[in-house]
Amino acid sequence: MAAQQQEQVQGSFPLQQGALFGAGAFIVGYLVTFLWLMIDVSSEEMDATFEAAGWLFFNAQFVRIEFDGPATLDFLGLNASANVISLPAIVFTIAVGLILFGAGYLLTTRLLEPGTTTDEGTVYGASIVVGYLPLSFLGALLFEMSYLNTEGTPDIFMAVLIAGIVFPAIIGALGGYYAVRSRGN
Repeated sequence: MAAQQQEQVQGSFPLQQGALFGAGAFIVGYLVTFLWLMIDVSSEEMDATFEAAGWLFFNAQFVRIEFDGPATLDFLGLNASANVISLPAIVFTIAVGLILFGAGYLLTTRLLEPGTTTDEGTVYGASIVVGYLPLSFLGALLFEMSYLNTEGTPDIFMAVLIAGIVFPAIIGALGGYYAVRSRGN
């Protein structure tokens, strides 16, 4: 039974595990952003709502907030430069990157067998996209709020492309690659 399971995992794309680790990475990344927002921001400057945390979370992944018409906003950069949040904007991006790297690393470590190649590790790590992508799409739809009397939401196309696919695929793949290299397989 265990040998059959190992054969299925070895050389295949781990959809189920990728979905779990990817969804976990999205949730942890969002929760870290929300907690920083709750701790760091006083209510006079910005409301610490789940939508504001979503905007910061998506901005940390280079997804801009769009409004009716051609207007877009880098909510994270604006609040960091105005000292509404005490941490520099890059810290949020690094935190999300470390969480994605960790998800790819942990997933690959879990699937690591003797003889696993770095190419397989890279694929294992990149598989977190399976769980991260649907939550990026859903988050872009849910994180709508009013800012300066205008409704805004993360750019859905960029949320899917950049935050849902590119960011987790590349950084998760690096985590998977490092998991294999650090084990000496």
